[in-house]
Amino acid sequence: MKHQNSLRILIVLLAVSGSQTVAQPAPEYAPQKSDAWIAANDPDRFAWILFSAISAPANNEHSRDLIWETWPEQKEIYADPTLAPKWPLNEHRAKQLSPSAQRARRAHEYNEKSPEGSLQEIRSSISNEEVRNNKAAFDYIINNDLWYKEGIVNKVRNGQIKLPYGAITVKGKWKVISESQKDRYHWHKYKDEKSNESVLVGLVALHIASRILPNWHWSTFEHVDNPGLADYIGLHDSFGIRPMDIWPNREANQGYSEKFGKAKDNVGVLTDAASKLMQAQNLAYPLSHFYRLKGSQIAFTDRTGRSTVVGNSITEAGFVATSSCITCHARASVGAPYQGQNNYPVPDPLSIFTDRGESFNGPVDPNWFWDAGAAFSAPPAEPEAYRKSTEFLWQLSLMPKSRLPASDKNKSY
Repeated sequence: MKHQNSLRILIVLLAVSGSQTVAQPAPEYAPQKSDAWIAANDPDRFAWILFSAISAPANNEHSRDLIWETWPEQKEIYADPTLAPKWPLNEHRAKQLSPSAQRARRAHEYNEKSPEGSLQEIRSSISNEEVRNNKAAFDYIINNDLWYKEGIVNKVRNGQIKLPYGAITVKGKWKVISESQKDRYHWHKYKDEKSNESVLVGLVALHIASRILPNWHWSTFEHVDNPGLADYIGLHDSFGIRPMDIWPNREANQGYSEKFGKAKDNVGVLTDAASKLMQAQNLAYPLSHFYRLKGSQIAFTDRTGRSTVVGNSITEAGFVATSSCITCHARASVGAPYQGQNNYPVPDPLSIFTDRGESFNGPVDPNWFWDAGAAFSAPPAEPEAYRKSTEFLWQLSLMPKSRLPASDKNKSY
């Protein structure tokens, strides 16, 4: 009898364990080298391919989680300089929205008050950001010790940072929405850690940067109800909408969608080609209907030599007219120790903003990185470097922490 009871217990335990789903690693998506032709020759089409692929359902226990939302957030990657982070499981994790690193840097450069990340700031779109990396980017950062400051300094001293083809970073921006708006937004519930209050937040902007080309591919998407959707520079998309160009209103923040009393096609009618891409990836209704490509960017200038400009009305609010993803991120850097010196800390990175609080745009100025008046070194024959590039990733400039105690930061290592 005792033997039979033990057998029954064993059978029950096996049945229970067999019915439980073992969590798998978070899903990866990375474009292939063969996609570079599309990125270079049809950048708007490539932007929609990326948007559709990474916005597909994550197929975890949370019905609204998207693939990119399961990737590690930059706060997690650079949280502890002594402990290498691990690629997460495909599990739902509560949103952890932060102040914009871009805005915080601007506050630092101009001695302004930095955002704190409160629910009030999320409501006012000050602190509503998350930045995530796909596995190709994550693995490179971890395998090359770029998740702490000393590792980055060693890397740029002894070589250069060069992320692999297929590396992706995304920046999502959110705002508080009402129950009546849920059918128009990709949304989640957000719980404020300070007040313990829960609110609905809807996705209003999404930047996607992909290392598919040497100078990366840049694209930014906005929700159609953003009041400044096409302000200042318009909305330009040769693949996803007709007409291809939505021109800015005469006055800013007047809106473009039917929410503002405009015709439904005022934000551009989605093309069959764009809709088919999203249908193939099983995108949810709000994602496949209420988001538009603001523009994509692969070059610093156009064929006539004019600076290319792409800016999101949410992410780059206040300097959209001068915004350039590619030029701004080309300035991502760490200060270079003088040749032959190994002291830490190193000089500050380049500034994000001009002295007028605008974005840099146009070609890269070699004087940002090199001291043209310095004697050439041998070998190699090149001028002294003021700063070293972190290959378009501001997170590598601004997020990593030092392993050294504060009292040891001026020592050699």
